This record gives sequence, C-alpha cells and structure tokens, in this order.
Amino acid sequence: MEAVDQEVAVLSRLPKWACEPGAQPIPGYRLIEPLGRGGFGEVWKCEAPGGLFKAVKFVPNQDDLGGPANQEREALQRVKTIRHPFILSLDRVEVVEGVLVIVMELADKSLYSLLGDYQGENLLGIPREELLGYLLEAAEALDWMNFRHGLQHLDIKPHNLFVVSNHLKVADFGLVDQLSDVEKSHPAQRQGGITPLYAAPELLRGTVSRHCDQYSLAIVYQQLLTGTVPFWHQNMYQLMLLHLTAEPNLGALSTEDGLVIARALSKRPEDRFPSCLDFLQALVCGQGETTSDLPRRTSAVKKMVSALRAAEKAAKPIPQSLVDTTKTPAEEQGSAGGAFATVPTKLDDDAQTSPGGVLPRLPRPSLLAKAATAVVPRRGPSTPAPTCVSLPGYRFLQCTSQTLLGDIWTVEDEQGRSRRALCLHNFVDQDPALIERLESLSHPALPPTQVAWSPTGRLVLVTDEFEQTLRDRLESCQKQGLPGIPREQLLGYLRTVAEALDCLYQQHELPHLGLNPRTLTLRAEAIWVMDFGLVPLLWLPTGQTGASLNGRYAAPELYEKLDLSGIPSGETARAALMGRAGSASDQFSLALIYAEMVNGIPPQMVRASVRSPRRSNVPRHTSRCDSGLISVRGQSRVDLDLLPGCDREILYRALRDDPEQRFASCTALIEALEAAASQSKRREDLYYRLPSVIPFASLEGEPPPPNVVLPPLAQLVRDLATPPLLVHGSPRTILGPLNIRYVVQQNDIWECKCPVQLFTGALALKIAGFQSEWQARIAYEKDNSFVFHIDLPSAARSGNRENALPPRIAFQLDVQSPSGSAKHYAEARMRIRPEAGDREHIARLLPEVAPRLFDSMRLYLQAGPEQRSEDRWQCPQPLRVYPVLPDLELDDILDGMSRNISPGGVSFRVAKAPRTEQAYLHWYKSATVAPFALLARIKRVQSMAGGGYEVGASFQPST
Repeated sequence: MEAVDQEVAVLSRLPKWACEPGAQPIPGYRLIEPLGRGGFGEVWKCEAPGGLFKAVKFVPNQDDLGGPANQEREALQRVKTIRHPFILSLDRVEVVEGVLVIVMELADKSLYSLLGDYQGENLLGIPREELLGYLLEAAEALDWMNFRHGLQHLDIKPHNLFVVSNHLKVADFGLVDQLSDVEKSHPAQRQGGITPLYAAPELLRGTVSRHCDQYSLAIVYQQLLTGTVPFWHQNMYQLMLLHLTAEPNLGALSTEDGLVIARALSKRPEDRFPSCLDFLQALVCGQGETTSDLPRRTSAVKKMVSALRAAEKAAKPIPQSLVDTTKTPAEEQGSAGGAFATVPTKLDDDAQTSPGGVLPRLPRPSLLAKAATAVVPRRGPSTPAPTCVSLPGYRFLQCTSQTLLGDIWTVEDEQGRSRRALCLHNFVDQDPALIERLESLSHPALPPTQVAWSPTGRLVLVTDEFEQTLRDRLESCQKQGLPGIPREQLLGYLRTVAEALDCLYQQHELPHLGLNPRTLTLRAEAIWVMDFGLVPLLWLPTGQTGASLNGRYAAPELYEKLDLSGIPSGETARAALMGRAGSASDQFSLALIYAEMVNGIPPQMVRASVRSPRRSNVPRHTSRCDSGLISVRGQSRVDLDLLPGCDREILYRALRDDPEQRFASCTALIEALEAAASQSKRREDLYYRLPSVIPFASLEGEPPPPNVVLPPLAQLVRDLATPPLLVHGSPRTILGPLNIRYVVQQNDIWECKCPVQLFTGALALKIAGFQSEWQARIAYEKDNSFVFHIDLPSAARSGNRENALPPRIAFQLDVQSPSGSAKHYAEARMRIRPEAGDREHIARLLPEVAPRLFDSMRLYLQAGPEQRSEDRWQCPQPLRVYPVLPDLELDDILDGMSRNISPGGVSFRVAKAPRTEQAYLHWYKSATVAPFALLARIKRVQSMAGGGYEVGASFQPST
C-alpha cells in the first residue's frame, strides 16, 4: 500500500500538461496516450517531429518524496554514454517546469505484457525457448554495463524488459548505480525506488554488489516461465525479510532449472554465477558443462568476464587492456577475406550489413541459436562448434530466421540466383549415407534440394526460394477483409500436400512430423512441403521429442519422451524412435492447419461444440450439447465452435488422441472435407435464399398453422412503426440535395433531422451565427433546446386581425445525445411552424424559406451528411434476435430493443453482439407482427459506451 500511495502522490504532483492527450511538453512532441505509471512517474506515447513515435517519461522533482527527478537525473548521467543493441536508447532529457522529461525509443511491449498474452491462452508462462532467447540478450546488456562500465541496473523486472522487433531491450535506468560509489550512495533513497519482489538481499541492506542484477534476473526467469515467484508475501516488509532469511520456493521449476536458480539466488553474492551470461548459459546447457567446452562466441563481454575471474583469483584489479574491446583471432583471420561469406561473432556496436561484399558484416545470430548445439545431446564425439557458415559455390547474404533445427539463410549461387539454405546445427553426425538418403526423397510437392556438408561440418540443404508461406497467404487474405483463406482454395493446397505425404510415407516409410503453416510454401501458386524427413531422420535420434520443434501443431504422440538407451543405429533405430508417430501424426497437424487457415483463428483459440443435425431449410432453435473441448497433451485445449458444422465432426476424428481412430490417410481427411465443402455450398445457397418472412412457430421447431398467409414485408414494417407518425395528417417527404430530408406535416409544419458532433459549451457559439443571419430572437431556452422567432415578409393586409399581425414563424431546435451512443455524437431535430400572422401566406412562403433555414442551421451546427434515402420511424419495442448460422442452425437467442425502422432496415440494441451474418427478428409484443419473424442481414455492430451493442440490419426481400 505504501508503494501505491507514493505512486498516487507522485502522479498527483505532475502538471496538467503531462497528463493530457494532445499536450506538447516539449515543442513538437505531442502526447497521444498513457503507456504506464509507477512510483517515479508516468510514461506516455508521443508523436515526435517528422511523424516518428516515441515514449516520453515524466518524473516530478519533489524533495519531500525523495527527489525522484534528481535521483533519475543522476542515474541517467551514468548511462547516457552507453551504447548497446539490447539497451533502450534515449533521445533527449530536459527539465520542464521542475519535471524531468525523458524521450526514449518506443518498444512493442514489455515481457510482463507478453506473459499476460500467453497466460490469456491458458499457458503458465512464456515458452522456455523463447524466454531464454530474450533473457540471453538481457544478460549480455547487463554484463556490458557491469564489466565495461561498472554499473548495476538495480531494477530488473518484467516491466523494464521490452520487446522490440522480437529482440529484447533493457530500459528504465532510474536506479542505476556505480559499484565504486557504494559508500557515497544513499541507501534509504534507493530503497524507496526499488521493487522488493525482485531485490537482492544486499541491496535491501543498502549496498550494491556486482551480482544484484543476476539475482533479479533469476526471479524474472521463474516468474515469466511458470507464473510463480520464489519469494512472496502481501506485506512488503515481510517480503523483504524473506529475501534476507528464507529459502526460495522453486517447486514450480524442473530439477535442472531449480539447481541453477537456487545458485543465482544465493544470499551471498560471491556464491552466485560469475556473470549474468554464465547464469543464462547454465540454464541453456546445464551446470555440468564447462564454459570452455560450450559453443559460445568470443566477445568483448566474455573477455571481461574472464578477466574478472582472473582478477578475483589474483586479488588484483582488472587490466584495462583486457577490458577494452578487441578482435578475436577468428575475426582477424576472417577480415582477410575468403571464398565464402562468414558470420563475425564479435559484438560490435557499429556492425553493418554489406550483402554485396565478400565478407558481409552480418548481425550475429542469437545466443540461444548458438547454444542449441549444447542443448541437444550429441551422439558422436564432442568437437568444437564452428564459428561461421559457408558452402563452396555460394555466398551467404543474410540470416532470415533461426530455428532449433538450424539457421535459414538467403544465399547466392555462382549464376547469381538467390536461393534458400537451411544450415543445421552440429547435432548431426557426418554419416556418408545421410546425404544420399535425403536426396532420395523426391516428389513434385518437394522443392529440388542440394544437400552437402559445409567445410565447418554443418549439414546444409539448399533449395529454390519461395514467394510466401501459407501463413503469409492467410495474412494477405485478411488484409482483403476475408476471415481466412477461401475454403476451396485452401482445400486445393492441402490436397496436394496430403497426396504428397501419403505417397512419401508409402515409398520411404517416413512422415514429416513438423508440418505447420510456415513449412508449407507457395511459388507460382504451386505449394511446396519444406524440410521433409528432417525430424524423423535427424531430430528424433538426438533424444528430443517431435513436439519440441512443432509446438501447437504437434500430435499428442509426439510429446512422448524417447529413450535412446539400447537403441542400435540404422533403420531399426529410426523405427523404434518414431514409435507410434507416422502418417496419422501428419494428419493431426494438417487438421489443425486447416482449422486455423480457413477462419484465421489459431487452434488454441477456437472452441468445440456440436449441434443437432438440420432436417429442413428453415432453422429451428435446438438445445446444444457440448461434446467437450478436445484436449491435446502439451497444448491448450482445441475448440472448433467457429468452424462450419459440416467440418467439425471431420476434424474431431482427425484430432483424436489415439492415432488408430483417425482417418486412414491424410488424403482421406481432405476428401472428407471436400465432400463436406460441397454439401456446405448447397447449404450456403439455401442460407442466402431464406424467406424474408416466416411463421414464428418454425423457429421453435413447431409446424406452422395450416393455411397460414404470409403478409408482405412492407406491411409488417409499417405495422411496427409508431402510429402517431403514420396517422398524423398526410405527411410527405421532400428529398433535397445530399439526401437531406424535409418532412412536411399539413403543409405548414416542416421537420428535419441531422447528425452533429456536440462538445460541451460549443452549441451556444454555433447558433449565435444563425441568430445574427436571420435576426432570430430566442423565445425559449433550456439545456440544449431552443425556440427562435423569425419574422417573414408581410402580405397584403386584410380586415382579419390575425392576418393584420406581421407573419412570424417559430423555429424549434432540439439537440439530443442518445443514451449509450458514441462520445460527442448527437442528433439535431429542427421544426418550423407558424407562430403569428396569415397562416396561408406563411404556408406559401415555407417551401422556399424552410429549406434555407434548415440548411443554414445545418451549416452552423457543422452537421454530417444524411445517409438515409427513405423514411425512418421510431420503433421502441422489445424484440428477440434469432441468429442463423451458415449450417442453418440457430445460435443463442438475444433479447433486445428496436430503436427505429424503415422499409429497408432496422436499428436495435442487444446486450451481446450477434456472431452471424443473418438473423430472424421477432417483435413478440406486437399483436399484428408477433405471429411472424422477419429476416434481416446484419450490416453494422457497434459497442456503446453504456454497455451493449447497437446493431444496424437491412431487411432481405424474398428472391
């Protein structure tokens, strides 16, 4: 509570310009929206000069609150000269009216937000491989600050670690302190800003060690991986006591991770790992590996860590010559050039990419990909890992992506053609027959592949480049407004894939086991299956599971851990390793790919339920029985509710846990989906040819009354309209320019409506111009309602006293904001009627004067154009909405209230948004309309500020 109180106190003392959208704390920097807040200040998204988006932080300077601005300014002085690719960059720092304003790089999201995203998908935390990739980059940045500049961050937590284009950057340096200035620091002030949940014991005692950030990073790892923390108490002081005295709770971690985290959380700083990189490397490779044997790059950071160890052993200061950045022997050798492209491994602040040169300066691959050779057990003798990738006859231009299998590169052959190269990590033994085995896998759906061993001992597979993956095709379809890839097109692609998988399995007894939307690629509208055979031939023999490569698309049987003990080499070993994995495993992946690509929703996010089969072309309400969500081991539960009903039962079978209960082949699955698609096409034709009016009994599954006569749709609509508007004289409508509608009642009463934007205090200013132009006098005013008196030209005087009065009209203006409507939206209702004088004379003038008065008021009110082209009447009546699904079944019934109605459509409000395109509407309290239901096509669904949804629908005439 004290931290919250301090946060409120600090934020309450920020000036108004630091808390309002549109404000410019620094000229040219316009605030857009708040991003977050804490005990030191508030962070906003802003637009910088040139249209660039940045983040800006405001820190008030209040001495009674410990001077947060002064403390942060001092910390920024320590870090402003540090440049590193994994540290969030600062653009400018200024003091405005006593407030410290810090403009910095804008990140995509924090690791804390990313954790929430994954937990929203029913996962415990961030997947381990992804998390290690981020934290390895954080560790490198922290070690760079530690060993190169002698600084500790002291506030490492998920909120201060940000993702920028799939890389991590460390931010928020308000507590950074120098190791040499420990005695000069102010412990009480620092403790006021630290987060006790992540603070090291020595920091809580008021001192700083070289290993404070490592302690915090260990807590961050456990929280982001498992959703738990090693120390927790609601009381802040009890929590601090746990850090100082208690043992951490590591029950949520595996045994291997628990041992590593326990060491990083040692109470004595000297008992922890020598550096943050050593700590992360132990998580990746295990504590049993020695650093010299690991395939780690020789970087400036690593040299400083080694120098620290030597200095600690000798109790001497670190020589400056060792601290400075120097080139490694491998880099010195590579700088001389060579026949092939190499990947420099030194961390270089000014590294550049030069694809055209013989020795391109490429960004280093991520540390996690570098460490993958240590993650996977090697079956052959241990050999040093290579530091570069090369292949005779090819120039390696750019590493486009990295997987656990290997790195994917864009290369150029001797003819100058661009190719794709998959460079496998060093977990593959150099078996002479392996290349022949891989090259024997031939099929028109497989890209022609050249397989070779690189001089550095890595297996490289070179293929032609493709245009896009199936995932890319989905995204392009969604940009066109489609929910997913059109079913007919998608089934055409997947039939080719299924036939290829079945053929290859029959010929070679090999499944793919790694199918996902990114391994299915398109080139000239033909589909290719990438990386076939790599999982069963290369990955499984390492002792890994098939699911570790393919995540959510892997079949349940691929999550089984394999035992390598006692398994011989050769085909017998491969058969034993695959176990139950076979063509049925690919069928499982193919079903999940179809489910995602056809409606654009990933398999974890769709739900499963079944409905009773339809027996007629009129939908009827049925009670739905849930079949239960399909649970896949290692995955979130799969749910297929948003798929067409004709597909669900087919996919249920393909997604069975038991492979024996699935279809006989992948082709059989696609044929079943194609047959269902044909049937669905016939149902779709019926869906869009539903009758516009049906007996309501049909919706309840009852037979309609005998000899029932269905009235015309237009007649039912007029029966629903508010009676006074229809029986009041003989109203006629005049359609003016821009669809402006003037309704004339009894020739001398004119009405008009228009949409306007209403801002507080602006209405009086808008109507002032109208008053001046027409010499209008306000006769009545209340809230947003006005009555003006306007004099008209006089006619020839008569003996009638009433006619002797000057002709005068009353102009009534009512501006109303509908309940629950969008902010600032309002409707202006204008009405003109005779007030005094000769009514016949006024009636003759109004056809000319009334439109001019309406247009003038519209101009001053800055009204929007009228979109309606037909009469619309008020219709405040309760109704029930029966949404019709594409399979002609009915979705959940929605209760609502209609607002207005016209011959072409209706507007109504409901608490829950309908999920279908068409629905039958039933006005159950209207005596004349209740026996019938009217078909409407939903055009617009808009959430309302007061809750619920406003729906606009058009009536569908019978075809």
